[in-house]
Amino acid sequence: MYEFPPRELFVAEANIGDVAPENRTQVVQPLVGAEDTFDVAVSVWLARTVEEQEYIFDSEDWDDAGRSLSAEQLVGPDAAANMTVWEKSLVLMTHRNFLDGYHDAISSEKVVFSDAVFRDVRMSDTNLHAEVPLQIPTEIFHEMQGNNNVLRASFVVIPKSPLLPYYKHFTSWYPHDFLRPQLKSFPFPLNSTEHTYHRPIEQAFDSFGFTIPMVEYHSVAPICLSDDTSEIFNHPHIITRTHLRMVRETRLFNASLYTGLHESLQSTACGHYPESEAWHVTRCHERRYIHNVNYETRLWFAVPSGDGNETTREESAYAPFMDVLQSSAGPRDVVPVPINRETCAEAVRASQETMNITWRLSFGTLSPRRFLLSDLDILPSQRSDHTDSDFSRAMKQETTELFGVVYGHRHGPESSAGFRLLRFTISLISNSLLFFLACIYWFTRPTSAFISIPGTLLIVSGELCACVFGIYYILTQSTGKDPGVDVSFIVYSLIGNLPSTILILRAISPLKLAWTFTGPRIRWVKRTHQERASARLDAGWLWRVSLFAALTLVYWAFDFQHTYIFEPALFARNEHDTTGRLSDNAATLADALIITGTVSQLALNHRSGVFAGRYRVAQILALVSELLKQISAVPQPGTQHSTLSLSYAELVWNAVLVVGAWQACVMSSRIPEDDGMDE
Repeated sequence: MYEFPPRELFVAEANIGDVAPENRTQVVQPLVGAEDTFDVAVSVWLARTVEEQEYIFDSEDWDDAGRSLSAEQLVGPDAAANMTVWEKSLVLMTHRNFLDGYHDAISSEKVVFSDAVFRDVRMSDTNLHAEVPLQIPTEIFHEMQGNNNVLRASFVVIPKSPLLPYYKHFTSWYPHDFLRPQLKSFPFPLNSTEHTYHRPIEQAFDSFGFTIPMVEYHSVAPICLSDDTSEIFNHPHIITRTHLRMVRETRLFNASLYTGLHESLQSTACGHYPESEAWHVTRCHERRYIHNVNYETRLWFAVPSGDGNETTREESAYAPFMDVLQSSAGPRDVVPVPINRETCAEAVRASQETMNITWRLSFGTLSPRRFLLSDLDILPSQRSDHTDSDFSRAMKQETTELFGVVYGHRHGPESSAGFRLLRFTISLISNSLLFFLACIYWFTRPTSAFISIPGTLLIVSGELCACVFGIYYILTQSTGKDPGVDVSFIVYSLIGNLPSTILILRAISPLKLAWTFTGPRIRWVKRTHQERASARLDAGWLWRVSLFAALTLVYWAFDFQHTYIFEPALFARNEHDTTGRLSDNAATLADALIITGTVSQLALNHRSGVFAGRYRVAQILALVSELLKQISAVPQPGTQHSTLSLSYAELVWNAVLVVGAWQACVMSSRIPEDDGMDE
């Protein structure tokens, strides 16, 4: 395993200009420096049908272009003047071998698009966006089911370094006999009318380029109406969003240490280890920064000495590292190919010979440490199920975009994911603080005085009701395709409710656990004068029952759970979902219990003049957390795939929180000293 660049690999000088010319053999400089520009060449390749391959094999026009070029045309007259006859022959042979390999490639693939999408880019650039319109024939998807590389994209960095005119050769981490797929069209750009050729340095550029599949296979809902409503599996989908990321590495490396790391990567690349002569093609595509760093390609240059003589000095440079963020595309960025494998008339009409898509590309650079974080890519794929509801797909798209911000990827100039991530982070922190503050409050509560015991029991009952029915809904609606999400929700629900419930019951119960010489014993503790006094202030069940009944009836009669001030962009449940309606009724019951219990505590606070039930700061934090949640319901600028709602039920709860926050601001939470007198 190749570790993150060790500290001793770097030299003290900031850039190559600080190194004396005679000492430049002792360092390896970046091929793309901080002030250098480069282009990013992007190509899209589509597998040919059997009929198209037969036509290509019969054609002889392919080998005319470029075979008559001389060495002077390939490398330039100045470089050719310093070459021996053998070196010129090697250049011509390399170029003709490329033409042969290109012919083999285009016999099985055709170029759909090939051009420099991002031009004159610098290492400091980030959040660059481009859209590429593509027209994809669909016939090949009938012939090649299950092949991800039926449509692929390739990316090559084209540097504009001042060293390029002095290029000699390069060494790569790929085995010398590894046949890589083509990465650029010939000529480049595609359909270019200018005379072009494949220069020898193009092979060096290709050595640190890469290719990715643009096709995934997912299940889809059937078109034909029949008794069999099962899903259709392995339907091709095209990925329409790709984020390119480059390591912002421009430091100088120690040449001797870099040589050892580069050769070590060469010796173990593609599963090729010193004790074995074999290597495995599949391992050649396992390319990650944490393993390869900038050790993949080293380029050598013969730079004029500049001393008036025709002598040259040897300098070397390391290639930039660029790859794609695998989780950059969400479920809404994956489009099904309009073909069918069903026989009904509806399915036949749904088929199309071509499909038009807009491929959204983005580019950004990251520091080595930030890139290492994004290289972990811990977000599970959100594109696993394409039979989900619109609401589920929208939420997964939101998750993809939020994690994209963490990884340095902004989905578009109009994206508001950064603001939503900030709001989500604040809400997560505040909810976590509320949980820990509640546990600490009830664990350290010395007395149940000024605590509304009936109200507290109602609150606990409501929270347990919401927890149980929430878990029930997840278990009954789970498809088993995202078990990790289901388990996470259940664990989160249990952890969020059980500890605080146990601590609350422990604090208000007259039964106490005592430790004696014979072991633990449960004993009944007589209530203090303060506890009995607060119980008298909190007496009366009739008004609580009346409030609970009124809330329940009003919520059910006017459907407060689904009567909105701000409607959500998408609804989570189908109106015919029986389990969903049951959960809604349970939510109504839970809300009525919690509100009645909270009002009981607020009423006791008012009568006693002491704020109790939670820390004052926790009460204010609860209101702030709820308001942050409701901000999501307000329409905001930028692209949003889903918005939360603001219902009348939430408005009632916010009103209760406002009263509690006001009490927390004006009342003291200090418990008066108990005089110990009995009444």
